[in-house]
Amino acid sequence: MYTSTYNPLSMALKSLRPVFWYLMIFSLVSNLFMLAIPLYSLQVLDRVIASGSMETLFWLTVITLAIMAAVTLIQIVRSAIMQRVNLWLDHELQDTLVKRTISLSAGTGGGGIQMLRDFQTVKSFLTGNFAIILLDAPWAALYFLAVTMIHPLIGLVTFAGSAALIFLAWMNEKAMRAPLMRANTLSINSIQALEAATRNAEAIDAMGMIEPVAARLRQKSDAATHWQMLANRRSATIQATSRYARVVLQVMVIGTGAYLAVHQQITTGAIIASSILANKAMAPFENIIAMWKTLGDARIAFHRLKSGLDIFSVPEGGVVLPEPQGRIDVENLTYGLANKILLKNIHFSLKVGEALCIIGPSAAGKSTLIRLVAGVTQPLSGAVRLDGAEMKHWRRDQVLEHVGYLPQDVELFEGTVRDNIARMRDDVDDTMIIAAAKMAQVHDMVLQLPQGYETDIGHRGMHLSQGQRQRIGLARAFFGRPRLVLLDEPNANLDQEGEQALLSTLARARKQGITTVTITHSMSVLSTADKILLLNQGMVTRFGPAAEMLYHLQSNSAQPVSRSA
Repeated sequence: MYTSTYNPLSMALKSLRPVFWYLMIFSLVSNLFMLAIPLYSLQVLDRVIASGSMETLFWLTVITLAIMAAVTLIQIVRSAIMQRVNLWLDHELQDTLVKRTISLSAGTGGGGIQMLRDFQTVKSFLTGNFAIILLDAPWAALYFLAVTMIHPLIGLVTFAGSAALIFLAWMNEKAMRAPLMRANTLSINSIQALEAATRNAEAIDAMGMIEPVAARLRQKSDAATHWQMLANRRSATIQATSRYARVVLQVMVIGTGAYLAVHQQITTGAIIASSILANKAMAPFENIIAMWKTLGDARIAFHRLKSGLDIFSVPEGGVVLPEPQGRIDVENLTYGLANKILLKNIHFSLKVGEALCIIGPSAAGKSTLIRLVAGVTQPLSGAVRLDGAEMKHWRRDQVLEHVGYLPQDVELFEGTVRDNIARMRDDVDDTMIIAAAKMAQVHDMVLQLPQGYETDIGHRGMHLSQGQRQRIGLARAFFGRPRLVLLDEPNANLDQEGEQALLSTLARARKQGITTVTITHSMSVLSTADKILLLNQGMVTRFGPAAEMLYHLQSNSAQPVSRSA
């Protein structure tokens, strides 16, 4: 095995534990120092006013201001540490999450971007105001202890009021959990639908579908908003109740203090001090209720992110297998999604340098099969072997040097023609790029562009025609030293010149011993194949030598093929 399974989020949080312990200590010191305010009030009202000593007032004021300056410094340092944690999390997880997002999107056809959104939510929670509130919450016990020391009855009243706030926090959790999760799920679905509409904006506009598509999107958005508003209404009710409970408690503390002062059990200064202490003791619980939605969002995002990373695999050190030659063995391959089997018991083999063409009706599973062969998607059962070793057992960084892939929807990336042919790598020699371009018969076409290989293709290749994008994608597939090249409808957008270039490329690939697997319905491309596989309803209907298969298809009309792209 060359991969290990671990959860990078759990590892990062484990590494941060010592930092949060230090932050807890900072919070302890800060809250201890905050006791200076009620103590100052107590001393001024009970001693300074009674004695009239200005010197005592002066030194009490100086000491209290010095302590509060220390509190301010501690809070500045704590905030700086939180920002460093933010940057550290970015440094540790951003690249991993981007890779995982791309991998997940490749395997499922989309949805991976939600992991990055969840990461931002979790990171904001861990390094934002709510985290500071939670760090301060345990030290509310200091204020309970201090107010109890003034008088046990006031301590009891404060404890009862705080218990009421904790109960309201629990009620908030119960009231908000279900609608918040529902709103979160619907919001994600709404965003994904909007992204899909954006990707297909050209077709939507051309076919007059803007109004119905917008109506569908509005329905999804309204559903998410409904559940969000329900959660907000419940939360607002509980927050208003908690504020009222806080006022009641404040009145009760002052009233109890006044009762005790009348009976000469405490002083006037103690009333003010106990009011300040009770306020500090209750503040964390009220803040938690007020920010409960933040906690709920963070918890949902954390569990979703952790689940998405639980099966994350990374390359380990180990024996590097010999450079592959390109022999492919597909053994009883089965794959499915959402309890639906898309491919069942697929079995075929290709020798080094053989050319296979896959044909079949729409939704037969052709593109899914080619993704499985590429190792982009993992099967439910069975295996894809490259030179005898299962594709999943190859070190990914090694095997990718020898596999080329052209998907049905060719995606180029913002940058130059050179960047895209070189697979966005900066550490390659220009001769390798030109060699790939010549292999795909696009070198002359590139030279005709305004800046040749340095031509900026724009966002998603918008400065190029569809045919040009497809031909540059073909050159990218043959970049480096590929021994296996997988092509999904490579002539879908090509003109006659482009198709001739493709046929020439496939012929040169056979001569160079490069194994190719091509999905096509074009007779001209089928004529370059050594073998043809007919796929229907996720199963191999027929597989054999190209000449035999073409004769069978032509005579039985089992699978219509076209004479041109």
